[in-house]
Amino acid sequence: CCSTGTAQSTFAQLNGVAPLAAFLRSPQLEVLRATAGALNQLAQHAGNSEVLYTAGVVPLLIELLSSHDASLQDQAAGTLESIRRHYLLATRLKKGIDDDNDDS
Repeated sequence: CCSTGTAQSTFAQLNGVAPLAAFLRSPQLEVLRATAGALNQLAQHAGNSEVLYTAGVVPLLIELLSSHDASLQDQAAGTLESIRRHYLLATRLKKGIDDDNDDS
């Protein structure tokens, strides 16, 4: 999909995630692998985590964790881990900002 941060961000800004996420419902293993791999790359960019979550990929990726294909499991797990990591970071940053505002 997109290998640079700028391309990853642009892809999400152009609403490319939702159509891509729809391919997670494909019965074809090759399509699932390619889609999960692309979403994994997109998830590496912090700004895309909320977009991925909003697009509804989390439940679909959780389903892929039970796949018999190890590569597909790895891609799904990696994407979920990135979404989680970025969410936790954003939460900590927001909490830090909120804590700073409490001092006034």
